[in-house]
Amino acid sequence: MVASEATPFSKTGGLADVIGALPAALKNQGEDVAVVVPGYRANKYPGPVREAYRNLTISLGTGYKG
Repeated sequence: MVASEATPFSKTGGLADVIGALPAALKNQGEDVAVVVPGYRANKYPGPVREAYRNLTISLGTGYKG
């Protein structure tokens, strides 16, 4: 999962709560789950931060006009 926020690291709205809880629920169902969030300087991570992607492209489909 890729998100801009995830509880308990950074939170401004409900997305953080979902990304904080949903991966654990999916893992309990036997799914292999990983979460990717930006390395904001203000975040308090429990261990060393590992860079997973320097540049990450996410396809938004053919209808996106951004």
